Amino acid sequence: PLIEEVKVSFHVFNKEVDYPLQEDEAEAVLEPEDADHRHQVKVLLLAHPGKEEVHKKAFGLLPDGSTDDAHEPTPFLKQLSFLVGTRGKEPLAIGGSWSPSCDGADPTNPATIIQTAIRATKALTGVDLSNCPQWWVS
Repeated sequence: PLIEEVKVSFHVFNKEVDYPLQEDEAEAVLEPEDADHRHQVKVLLLAHPGKEEVHKKAFGLLPDGSTDDAHEPTPFLKQLSFLVGTRGKEPLAIGGSWSPSCDGADPTNPATIIQTAIRATKALTGVDLSNCPQWWVS
């Protein structure tokens, strides 16, 4: 499912602010020396207010299944937010190049692709995706 039960949100800090590291945590490296630019990952980070809130805002649907007729619906897509990078005024997907020393030996292995996505996302945004339970790799 696109929308999970639990609210997903993120806060964007100024690019000059360093994200805090946990004790014994190494800073993620965006461009390791052995980065291979032939293999790239792109990550799409989605935020939403949670399934129940989306249904309430978009359809006036209450938790008991009834509808609120006085509710003015908000378009479904207006309730979704995506975190992207920018270059100038151009939006870019978050991502980076595969590194055999950091991510794994086989760039066609889904586990290696996921590790590359985790490393690149953390280096660019400070968001740690290592606990993300579900991935779509194509």
